Amino acid sequence: MSKTKNFSLINSFLFTLLVLCLGLGGCSAKGTTEEKTKEKTSVDTTGAVVDRSYVDEDGSKHIRATLKGAEDVTKTVESAASTSASTSASTSASTSASTTASASASASASTSASTSASTSVSSIEYAKAMGAGYNLGNEFDAYNCTWLSDEMAYESAWSKAVTTKEFIHHVKELGFTSIRIPVSWHNHVDQNFTISKQWLDRVDEVVSWAYDEGLIVVLNIHHDIDRSYIYPSYDCYESSKKYLVTVWKQLAIHFAGYGDRLVFEAMNEPRLVGETYEWWVNPSDSRCKEAIDVVNKLNQDFVDCVRGVKGNEERFLMIPSYCDMYECGASGFVVPNDSAFDKLLFTFHAYLPYKFAQVNGEAYDFGAQEKKANDDAFDAIYDRFVKCGVGVVLGEFGAIDKGRDDSRLAYFEYVAKLAKQKGMAYMVWDNNSYSGDAPFGLIDRATVIDKGKEILDVLVK
Repeated sequence: MSKTKNFSLINSFLFTLLVLCLGLGGCSAKGTTEEKTKEKTSVDTTGAVVDRSYVDEDGSKHIRATLKGAEDVTKTVESAASTSASTSASTSASTSASTTASASASASASTSASTSASTSVSSIEYAKAMGAGYNLGNEFDAYNCTWLSDEMAYESAWSKAVTTKEFIHHVKELGFTSIRIPVSWHNHVDQNFTISKQWLDRVDEVVSWAYDEGLIVVLNIHHDIDRSYIYPSYDCYESSKKYLVTVWKQLAIHFAGYGDRLVFEAMNEPRLVGETYEWWVNPSDSRCKEAIDVVNKLNQDFVDCVRGVKGNEERFLMIPSYCDMYECGASGFVVPNDSAFDKLLFTFHAYLPYKFAQVNGEAYDFGAQEKKANDDAFDAIYDRFVKCGVGVVLGEFGAIDKGRDDSRLAYFEYVAKLAKQKGMAYMVWDNNSYSGDAPFGLIDRATVIDKGKEILDVLVK
């Protein structure tokens, strides 16, 4: 999709006008955008972006994906930058009388392209671009593995496999356009919450593989929901804020050089662990109201923290409700204030209905009642967010294998279709498990063999 700088500005103006006419109010994030250059970008005379790199504080250079076409998800998220750079650079070069002038034009194009790309894509468009997504579950999110002496062994502690570049490539080849990389950090920090360098570097390596494949990548704080780290209660709010902000500041600095295809997700399923209302809520209960309020506060702290780190001023951010429940998203959730315009994505999880999707035991058909459970959830989220102009990501969904392939396949096909109809991204949960209590596995990580080929096909078609 070709966009000149002027078209992008007009498009941005029309979208802003539409927002004002609809009176979205608190439904979408509002704010001003600041001009910035997120990455050092070189543009050759053909307009192809030949280098997307940045230099870390330690002087090391990191190379990012080359952008020369618009055949994948890059088209929606970043091609505006390369196209704008191409148009500006080509025009300036043709009228330039010297090599110096051409270089100046290229640098100017790089800066304007970065701004154009970040302001021309709405959260609704971005969620649609994320499309079918894959969760690298039970990999970097393993936690409290007390039997391990080497922190790097956490990666395979639950999944029994180490992520390879070949595996990430396979995910892309299957047709997925986004990948979520859940990470638990608390077993990899010191007493000051400083993240272990070797753990962070390994996470970065896998993120870079996915990014270089052209995938939209989601990075989060996952199983750090504990009174010692993040816990949604008033008595734990200050300590939770400290942990959340300390970790996210480090991540925002470290990953600042990545472009718009890296998304930060505040936290995973923030909830009252071990309490009565851990997995469900009573809207009239004071403890539930408190927890929902604290999650809203922590979401705001997350946004403020990330936006305060250079290079992340307009990065797309994913925001959860209490426990990522759709019920809490539809009621009680407060969209954080944001200095960037329309760069927040709401995320929720849906393993519905619970007995069908997650409880081992007798298998049964995915019928009208099961469809209605999903319809109700998607309708509530669509009305609360998508209708109001806020992009939505179904961050997790899935159904365990109970030996009824037809019923399980019907579930995945229905949920994927529903998400697409509602304009939402959808990211399937795969924990690389094929037996036991939670056999959500679809692709064998060690052998890179599809174990749920029919399911994978319906997800990406």
